[in-house]
Amino acid sequence: MPPHRNGGRPNSSRNLTEAQKGAIVALHKLSGTEFAYIAGAMGLGISTPQRVYSNVEKACADASLEPSLNNLLATVHNTPIGPPGAEAKVRNGSTLSAQIRNAIIQFGTYDIEEATLHVLQEAGITVSRPTLIKIAHEHRDQDHDYAIVRGVRPKKPELDDEDIDRRKRYVAWILTTYKRFAPRLIFVCYDETSKSIGGRNNRGGKQYVWRPRGAPANNYALPYRPPAFNLMICAATSTDTTLSSLKRPCLVWVAEEEEDREETLERVRKANERARKLVDNKRARASVAGTQEERALREINRNILHRNKAAKAANQAAGKKGAALRAGWHEWDLVFLVQDNVYLHGLGLRYCAPEIEEKDIRFAPHSPNSPDLHPIERCFGRLEGLLQDYEVKSTSKQAKNDAVAFVQAIWQEDETMRQYMANQLHPDHFKKVAKACEQAEYNENFTA
Repeated sequence: MPPHRNGGRPNSSRNLTEAQKGAIVALHKLSGTEFAYIAGAMGLGISTPQRVYSNVEKACADASLEPSLNNLLATVHNTPIGPPGAEAKVRNGSTLSAQIRNAIIQFGTYDIEEATLHVLQEAGITVSRPTLIKIAHEHRDQDHDYAIVRGVRPKKPELDDEDIDRRKRYVAWILTTYKRFAPRLIFVCYDETSKSIGGRNNRGGKQYVWRPRGAPANNYALPYRPPAFNLMICAATSTDTTLSSLKRPCLVWVAEEEEDREETLERVRKANERARKLVDNKRARASVAGTQEERALREINRNILHRNKAAKAANQAAGKKGAALRAGWHEWDLVFLVQDNVYLHGLGLRYCAPEIEEKDIRFAPHSPNSPDLHPIERCFGRLEGLLQDYEVKSTSKQAKNDAVAFVQAIWQEDETMRQYMANQLHPDHFKKVAKACEQAEYNENFTA
């Protein structure tokens, strides 16, 4: 409907405000919106938007259009939305604005409309949701001199001074280790996760979908369906992306019930206690002359001395001098296992101590509460995406076995998954993460 203030005639370019001109230029220049569409949306004559845009271009003939566009956009940004002469309900810097922003912060877990409802009721006004969001983002007050944005509740507790200190030491250890041993250095990332199989929309919350107005949502979005069962996945991958021919380790089993989980934990505790006593006994026997443990320890020392002597001779033959003479030589790549520091992992390490020692695997001192420094989490996210389309028709033993085999095939053999891991876990990944964390001053919300 044409504007009444011009006697029913469409606005001409002479009657437009700077804000309206800025909107026309921005829509066409930045969004590529056609002039005819702009004219219809703003109630203008069919040729008015094109004339406004041409005039602005002519005014900027000897200079770039960008500065003028920025000025016009700034005018639009600072112009209140509403009928001519209407004042904003909530002015920036007003007491009401400060009260609204304080309520948003105070009730941070609430929806923004619920958090501010009591303030608006006391003021006797109603404010739309977009306006509330604009107040949060753009207004400022004495107590909150910053933009208020909505974020995600953290899963991990806040880092204390000791946690931050451990993170600093871990970052320093990564950088030192790279300096000493790269490129013959491999990080093996290990962790476990639980994935829902056979359900839909298992992440919780509401699912929004674009659809024609009035059309049933079920025709465009599948409803929630609980998972058929859950799988526990224990998997590992490596920064050595050349190992494409080897299957990446992946153990999968159907998640236990709570009572079965407690029974398993108790069994691991007892096995861990037996392993700890065995280690203490071997350590004590190693200090007694003539025992098998003492002879094995002496043999290890002889091998170390022999290798050091051979390395020094090789360095001398190569013409090296000074500290370079003592540089050791590693026949194989140096392998570090990276895992998060949870209680059960510590028990598992002691339980598997003989196999770990046999394979000469070392452990990276991964700091606690630092999943952001553990890149395998991203690989688990990619795995979950590939499981979204997996259909389960029953909860039979065969269906569970098929799901286990499917997950193992994706993790171990799928080429798409291998390429994703290669992009995430390139050989210098941990060094770059450590430097980025250092530059972020070890922020607890740091993400690589």
